[in-house]
Amino acid sequence: IKSRQEKPQVLYVGRLDGNKRPEWLLDAFLQAESEQFELHFVGSGPRQKLLEEKIEKSDRSSDIYLHGQIPRQQVLERMQEAAIFVLPSDFENCPNVIVEAIASGCPIVASNTMGARQLLIDGETGLLFEKSNKKQLRDYLDELLRSEQRRRKLGRDAHEYAQENHTASVVADKYLQIGREVI
Repeated sequence: IKSRQEKPQVLYVGRLDGNKRPEWLLDAFLQAESEQFELHFVGSGPRQKLLEEKIEKSDRSSDIYLHGQIPRQQVLERMQEAAIFVLPSDFENCPNVIVEAIASGCPIVASNTMGARQLLIDGETGLLFEKSNKKQLRDYLDELLRSEQRRRKLGRDAHEYAQENHTASVVADKYLQIGREVI
């Protein structure tokens, strides 16, 4: 796990669309108490124009970056450097981006979707906010922005959890077991 950046980064990776709700993260970031962080969006989509307009109107525009699509290796490097990863989706089935974030040791705030619940233990390996509750998203983001110790613990615990439960060999063994049970 790489060390985190001097000016800590909050990271979003995904399509910029209505289901992923990147504007929820932008709003929470703009309302956050701490101004020591940058916000980085990786991805593109129909909500990009909305984000650009909100960023332009904000007094924190110099701390917010829209990167568009970048190569997967750069995404993984950004996850290793980020202080916090946020996925505010309305619906997620099995978000690989969460697996990648926990494998990189990045602490996560995600909406309490079926997919996120399958990958994270709320309060132990990530923070899950109720998906209709923007205030809870902001509160969790504020909590992690204020506490480097909490970020480090969540990231470390998430990384260990990923190593125990989400490596290729562990997943293959689970599928093999399911196949044996079916036969």
